[in-house]
Amino acid sequence: MIESNAKEMRDAGRTAPLFHQYPQQCQAQDAYIQLDPEDGTLHADWSGEIGNGVPSDVWHGLSRRYYIAPSLKGEAIADLLEDSDLLGLVARICAGYEETWDGSNNVGTLTDDAQDAEDDLKRLLDAASCNSSNLSVIWTARDWFFNLASVSGTAEEIIGFLDAEDRDQAETIAAEWVDDQIGLAIAGGHADDIEDAEDAVGDLMEAWDDAKDGE
Repeated sequence: MIESNAKEMRDAGRTAPLFHQYPQQCQAQDAYIQLDPEDGTLHADWSGEIGNGVPSDVWHGLSRRYYIAPSLKGEAIADLLEDSDLLGLVARICAGYEETWDGSNNVGTLTDDAQDAEDDLKRLLDAASCNSSNLSVIWTARDWFFNLASVSGTAEEIIGFLDAEDRDQAETIAAEWVDDQIGLAIAGGHADDIEDAEDAVGDLMEAWDDAKDGE
């Protein structure tokens, strides 16, 4: 029985639980599904490393890491983790895995059949990551604000925000938007996290300040 965090991913629904983008970074962190071939567990997660760094167990092949699109919906990730074809490939990888000493380190090796299964697994995940129906639309709070009228047809909300009598009133409106999670993904995660929600409100208020300065 292969265990995974599929339930956690499914609970995220149509949001992208593995999408994280650090402030000042131009792209999201890597997202992946990782296999521990010794105990046969799968875990979907995102990398906290900036750049190409990976943990030593991944570098040496003791844990097998397979990259997926950071914007994959939680339900799509859960479907992958429970997919019978994927689980069949995982079983072949585990069956053909062996930890050996290469003279310097313990490394993970695969039989020819296990390597073929791993290649097929990567192709399966690549196909899922390229399927637009599996992907969440990701906005920064700032971009979401400036595109809200055309995307959501809620020009009245934009006008109400811009016409707020003072900054406190505008901030209240911004907080309500974030609380409603209107299609909003932000740098650092999603608005369902308190700290991220504060960041989103801050970004929206910067947009409000810019608009006021331009009047």
